[in-house]
Amino acid sequence: MAKGKLYVMGMDQMVLPLTKHFIKEASVPTLAKFFARSAYGQALASFPCWTPNNWAAISTGAQSGTHGASSWFIRMPDGEDVSSLTSLGINAETIWEAAERQGVKSAILHYPGSMPSRLKQGYVIDGNAGPAYNACPFELAAAEAYTSDRTVESGSLKEIVLRPGDQYTLPVNTKHWFQAGDSGCVVSEFSSASTDEEDVFTDPRVRRIPTIEPD
Repeated sequence: MAKGKLYVMGMDQMVLPLTKHFIKEASVPTLAKFFARSAYGQALASFPCWTPNNWAAISTGAQSGTHGASSWFIRMPDGEDVSSLTSLGINAETIWEAAERQGVKSAILHYPGSMPSRLKQGYVIDGNAGPAYNACPFELAAAEAYTSDRTVESGSLKEIVLRPGDQYTLPVNTKHWFQAGDSGCVVSEFSSASTDEEDVFTDPRVRRIPTIEPD
């Protein structure tokens, strides 16, 4: 029996029904070709529903309590905290390590938690993948937002409408403002390098730190 090649691709936060909608409207032709020629599925998140432990769950087939990445950092025996987006604290065998035991050589590209490599014969290329904007030293370009709306000028997203539960990543130093709907809104910010006291407001009327005004 001839040996073939198997390609496995993972996309973080990819919503399968929404992707199928985009394929149907012909706005993502490259993904449409992948879907037409490949098998695809949607992974169920392993608790807790964070980035590093779930990429480890996919590559090892083990739950967080088994593979060891139960949060963003792993406490090593010497007391050092290492990132869960590295292989240093992953206790379970990955699929490419299992393949190597069977004599199959693998190449892993931009997979979170695959560096430092534990392979003897395979290849790990850019195993520093992570969710932070422009954080990976090997990225050709940082993640951006795109739209199929031809009325939007290139490089100038004029309005982003967020529905309940939606997320949107803003590039560093992007000026922005929020406007609530008729029912109001609650906005939560997640950033690896952000403190409330250092937020920059270009509107002089905004005072980030509360002050007590005399009567």
